[in-house]
Amino acid sequence: KEVTVLPEVVSKVHESLGQLLFRRGEHFRARDEFEYALLQEPNNVAAMCHLAHCCEASGDVEGAEAHFSNAVSRADASQTATTVHYDFAEFLNRQGRRREAQDQLN
Repeated sequence: KEVTVLPEVVSKVHESLGQLLFRRGEHFRARDEFEYALLQEPNNVAAMCHLAHCCEASGDVEGAEAHFSNAVSRADASQTATTVHYDFAEFLNRQGRRREAQDQLN
């Protein structure tokens, strides 16, 4: 019997593996997992945020900002959106961009 695996499930598996790798300090491998998660589920806002954190950790500030911006634009009005805005604000604050960080929190 053939089993069908939904792209959302595959995406979640790669997202979870990426989180584990990130916690272990393996940022480049984690980045690959988050990118694969997004190939499976392009609107996975959590994977976008995790990918942004990987970019920042590996020194790719422009990539981090792009992924955070993308996540903010796709987040809905749920708790996820609040978390995305908060994470983006923290990133901007670490970059010394306090006014923009404050705008994310308003």
